[in-house]
Amino acid sequence: DVKGQAPGSPNGCVYRLTFNNQKPPYDDPEIRWAINYAINRDQIVQLAYENSVVKNVAPFSDGDAVQQYIKPLKDLFDKYKPDTFDPKKTAEILTKKGYKKDSAGVWLKADGSKWTINIISVPRPPGLCFKEANCSHGFVRKDPERSEFSTRKNKFANTHGLS
Repeated sequence: DVKGQAPGSPNGCVYRLTFNNQKPPYDDPEIRWAINYAINRDQIVQLAYENSVVKNVAPFSDGDAVQQYIKPLKDLFDKYKPDTFDPKKTAEILTKKGYKKDSAGVWLKADGSKWTINIISVPRPPGLCFKEANCSHGFVRKDPERSEFSTRKNKFANTHGLS
């Protein structure tokens, strides 16, 4: 057993946030980085999964069969550190982009309107972290929508939020 990991086989499932990066504000890579820095993956693994999964930034599971695809990405992961939780970097990027926090500490879009991030998820724990443990780090959040894949796919095609 690896310390801190549950015994058993690797998790074949991948849980991720994806953006419709063809629509604002998610078409801006810096905005996506700002959100990335606001994600505390360690807290999600601890609270939503009770330390039963391994933190992962690759778009693949941690199973042996896909390691051949993950290893070539290691240099990029080392260079860009996509698993860095740094709310100060989030604030730096968003402030530079004209975003600001309201009196409650919630981020507002550059035009001053509320920034609500819709999270569409299958009935699994990831959304629980945002809902019950308040892992939103200054973002207004909508309770995760739970739906079947075809519904999620259609909603994703028609929204510019998160899926």
